[in-house]
Amino acid sequence: MGGGVGRGLDFGNTWGSGRLPIDTGEPDTIPEADWHIGRSLGAAAMNYDIKDPRTGKTYRFVEGTTISHVEVFAGKGTRNKLRSKVAAGLSERYGGRPRDWKHVKGLGTIEAGGRFRTAEVHWFEERGAGRVEFKVKRWLD
Repeated sequence: MGGGVGRGLDFGNTWGSGRLPIDTGEPDTIPEADWHIGRSLGAAAMNYDIKDPRTGKTYRFVEGTTISHVEVFAGKGTRNKLRSKVAAGLSERYGGRPRDWKHVKGLGTIEAGGRFRTAEVHWFEERGAGRVEFKVKRWLD
């Protein structure tokens, strides 16, 4: 019953031991529908600035590309909540309620230095405020 010398009693995985998974009934991630960047003058205005935190450069999605493998991995509807300071800051800057913000990721084609490159891109979104603060998480090529 003991866990070894000097460890005292060990009752295994019990509630409060930190070793049981806590099931909140919410998924770790939520898959979402792919979305498309159009190819018109109006679509160019609807494109997004994407920052590369490593270089400080700003890029844009290639017109006509599809943002695929989209999934919410933190925030509304998921087990992993956004940090309260992040959610409050997003709400203050762009509107919406802090509890409604989601952290989302997807794969897209970006025009970088005259080349088309695929990247994993992260952003935040909220239904009323839309998609904001895009950044390159990693280049895939």
